[in-house]
Amino acid sequence: MIIVVGLLCAVAVMAVSFARAAMMSRLSARSFANHVAAEELCRTAVSRAMESVRETCAGYAYPCWISEPPAFRQDALSSWTPGGEPSDSLLRGEAADHVPRALWSDASAAASNAVWIPVLSNAQGRVTGRIAFLVVNCSGLLDANTVGGQPQGLRVDPSELDLSSLPDMAGGSNDFLYCREQDGRYETLPDLAANGALCGPPSNLFVYSFDPNPDAFFTETDSLGSPFCPLENKIPLNCAALVDSPVFDVYSANSNFMRACYSPLASAISNAGIPNADAVAWNIINYTDPNRIPQSDDPSPWIAGPVEDVPLINEIIVRPVATNGAGPATNEYEVVVELWYPFVPREVSPEDEFEIQVAVSENPVPSEICSSSNDILRAASSNWSFRLPVSSMIYGTATEFLCFTSPPSARISFTDGTNLLPLSETRPIWLMVRVAQNTPQGVMPVDQAMSATNFFRVTAPAAWSVNDPRLNGSEEYWTTQPPTPGAMNAGCDPLAHGGEGVPIFHRDSAMLSAAEVGRIHSLQQPWRNLDIMGGAAPLLDRLTARPAPVSAKGRIAVSSAQPEVLKCLFHGLSLGWSNSVVSESCGLDPSRVNNLVSTLIENGPYQNFADLFSINTVAEAFAAAVDPAAPPCDFFREGALCAIAEMLTFRQNLLTVIAAAQVLGSDGKTVLAERRSVSIVARDSYTGAWFVRNQKWLSGL
Repeated sequence: MIIVVGLLCAVAVMAVSFARAAMMSRLSARSFANHVAAEELCRTAVSRAMESVRETCAGYAYPCWISEPPAFRQDALSSWTPGGEPSDSLLRGEAADHVPRALWSDASAAASNAVWIPVLSNAQGRVTGRIAFLVVNCSGLLDANTVGGQPQGLRVDPSELDLSSLPDMAGGSNDFLYCREQDGRYETLPDLAANGALCGPPSNLFVYSFDPNPDAFFTETDSLGSPFCPLENKIPLNCAALVDSPVFDVYSANSNFMRACYSPLASAISNAGIPNADAVAWNIINYTDPNRIPQSDDPSPWIAGPVEDVPLINEIIVRPVATNGAGPATNEYEVVVELWYPFVPREVSPEDEFEIQVAVSENPVPSEICSSSNDILRAASSNWSFRLPVSSMIYGTATEFLCFTSPPSARISFTDGTNLLPLSETRPIWLMVRVAQNTPQGVMPVDQAMSATNFFRVTAPAAWSVNDPRLNGSEEYWTTQPPTPGAMNAGCDPLAHGGEGVPIFHRDSAMLSAAEVGRIHSLQQPWRNLDIMGGAAPLLDRLTARPAPVSAKGRIAVSSAQPEVLKCLFHGLSLGWSNSVVSESCGLDPSRVNNLVSTLIENGPYQNFADLFSINTVAEAFAAAVDPAAPPCDFFREGALCAIAEMLTFRQNLLTVIAAAQVLGSDGKTVLAERRSVSIVARDSYTGAWFVRNQKWLSGL
C-alpha cells in the first residue's frame, strides 16, 4: 500500500509539474506571439505614417504641414484620428536621441498631440491593437557623412562647403572632419552624437541624403507625389564641350551632332518659354565648345550673332589725314578700326592667329561676297584695303582696346589729276570690316561689322560705334558718335536698363553649373543675358551641366526652414575671375546673406527653380547678397546662385519615423505587448516612392 501511495504521489507531482511547464510554455509562446505581433504593428505604423505623408504632401515637392496659427509650417507630423486616445510615449527614453535638436520644438509639439489609431480584427471587427507615429522632416539638414572635407573650389559640390559657421561645431570643422574620418560612416544620430568635435546632440546635421535623380524634372504639379507623375530627363548643356580638340568642325553639317545635341537643347529652351530658342542654343554651344569659331545653322554665323570670345569690331572711323603726315588735313582719308576684347577669363595671343581685314572699294560689291567666307580684300580689289595681325588682347589691360589704322599705302583718295577730291554722294566708298582666324581648315571669319547684305556706303568722314559689339553684324545697332578710339564708345552703356555689365564671362569649356546659362547672351537687345533669376529660371529645371543622369548624395533642400543650414551654403563663398594679368574677386556680405536666408525661409517651400524665382524678392535677395564693393555685373550678381545651384535639391525627402504599437487583450484595453522603433525613410517627392534606410528597435516604453 505504501508503495502504491508513493507511486501515486510521484505521478501526481509529475502531472502537476508537466501542467505547470505546459502552462509556462503556453504563456511564453503567447508572449512571443504578442511580441512579434507588436513588431509587425510597428512596421504597419511606419507604413501608415508614410501614407499620411503621401496624403499631406500631394502636389508638393517638400513637406508642407500647416499647423494652427501663428506657425507658418512645422517639420513634424503625428498620428491622429477622431476621438483617439493620446499617445505620450513616442519621445520617451532613447527616442529623443534620434531627433535633431533644430527640429525638437516641432517634434515635441507634434508628439504631444499624437493619438493612438486602433487596429481592428478583420474577422471579428474588434480592437486587437493600436499604433501611433511621429514623422520628423529631416529633409532640410546637412548630411554629416558627405558635406565638407574638400578644398573650396568653385563651390559646385557639397563636399566643398565650409562647415565652420555651424553652431554644431565645438572646436571647428577640421576637428569634426578628423573625427569623421576616424569613425567611418554614421548610420544613426546617436552614432553622430559620439563625434567628439560636436558641442552637443546634432542640431543641423543628419546621417543620410538621397536624391534619386537630380537630372529629372516633373512636367505636371498636380500629380506630384504619385507614381503617375510624368518625369523627363534634363538635357545636357555640355555636349559641344566634349569635342576632342579645338579644331573647327561645322556642327550644323553634322547630322549626329544636330540630332543628339542641338535639337534637344533648342527644344528644351523653347519649352521653357525662352524667345529665340534656336539662337540661344547656338550661343550655349559656342560658350562650351573649345574653339573660337562662331557656329550656327546660319550660312554666315560670323554675322548672324552667335557669341564667341574673339576680338570684336567696336568702332569704325573714316577720317582725313595730312598728306605725307604733315600740315593740315586734306582730302586723303584713313580708316581706323577699334577692336574690343571684353571677355574673361581667356585672352588673345599671337598663337591664336587672329587678323583684322578692312576691305575698301570705290564700286558696289555683290551682296553674296559679304555673306560668304571668301577673301573680302580680293573681292574689293582695291589698293585701299589692308589686313593686319591681332597680336595680344587682355581684358582689364591696355590691350583691352586695340586700334588698327590704314597703312600710308592704303589711304583713300580721289583725284582729278591735279587736286585731291573729297568724299561725297557722287564719290562714295564701300567699306567692310572683318576679324578672321587662321585655322587648319583655312582663314575663317569670326566677326563682321555693319551690313549683312553689302559693304556699307560712306560719303563723308564720320565715326560709327556700336553699343554692344556682340550685335555689330546689324546696321540697326550702329550709330554715329564722337570718336573714342582706344576707349569705351560714347554710346555704350553695359549697365543701362538692367544690362549685364562687363566683363563678359565666356568659358570655352564645359559649364560647371547649369546656372551659367545666365551668362548666355539673349540676342534680344544690347547687354542683355538670359535672366536666370527671372524669366529664364525654368531653364534650370530642364538643363543639366552633367553629361548623364546620376544619383547624388549630400544635396541640400533649398526649402529648408533651418537658417543655419542655408547660411552654410554661402559661408566663406568667394566669387571671382582672373586672367594672366588682372583678377577680380569678392565675397558675400554677412548681413545680406542673413536677409537672403530669411527671404528663402519666409517664401518657401519651393517646387522647383521656376517656383523659387517666381518671387521677385528672392531674386533681389540673391543679387543683393554680394559685397556692395563688387563690380556691377551679372557675373557677381548671379555668382551666389551659380555657386550653389548644383548642390540644391527639390526631390529629396528624408524622414525620421518614430513608431509605437501595442497589442491589446480581448477587452480592447489591456496591453499585452508594446514595441517602439525609429526608422530613417527616404522618399522621392516626385513619384512618392519610399524605402526604409534603416530601422532600430527602441528599448523601454
